[in-house]
Amino acid sequence: MKIGVLSDAHGNFHTLQKCFDVLVKQVNDIYYLGDFCGYFPDYVNVTAFLKNHGVKSVLGNHDQMLLGNSKIDVQKNEIYQLPKNINEVNRLTIDYLKNLPPYISLDYHEQKILFVHGSPTDYFNEYVFENSNFNHWKDIPYNLILMGHTHRPYITHYKDKTFINVGSCGLPRDNGNMFSMAILDFEKKDYQIKRIKIDPKEILKKYPNVHSSVKNCLKRNNL
Repeated sequence: MKIGVLSDAHGNFHTLQKCFDVLVKQVNDIYYLGDFCGYFPDYVNVTAFLKNHGVKSVLGNHDQMLLGNSKIDVQKNEIYQLPKNINEVNRLTIDYLKNLPPYISLDYHEQKILFVHGSPTDYFNEYVFENSNFNHWKDIPYNLILMGHTHRPYITHYKDKTFINVGSCGLPRDNGNMFSMAILDFEKKDYQIKRIKIDPKEILKKYPNVHSSVKNCLKRNNL
């Protein structure tokens, strides 16, 4: 049994499709860790695509803003480019997102697994970086934790737990042209981050009107 995990497409349908095409050839099931929207404009297609392919998903913090469950900072929304009114959003998108859970738990192959956008204790907003204090979560009832939100992939082992941040399939923050996902092989107990290179010029040709900070992020530390 192999599971693929994606996160943080943020309306970048172009790169989501490319990452999905890589995963679907290698895994039996795919999970998505939230943030369908924000930064790029194509969140309706991102949502419809993941829904139509039966991807099991959780909500992210940008999705909470889109639903009106979290306040949108007016200045930051120049970058996020989220609709200012929920009534401007496609109704099918809203109905789908409203029914998504804040986390998914799964028992498989003697593993207790958590899928969440932020952290095990703050599902939407807490950032868990590679140098975070993982002792904070030493008593949670999971031994494999899958997260997104930081847009920076890593795998960290702490005591009896493995923390995996799958990074972003829409807007990487370390190397802007290297989009990431996770592949979990439970039979071999092999967990990996997989990255694919996509030229920022290709993305910006598709989405020329994103904020300048998004363009700069895509061009950061290109490999």
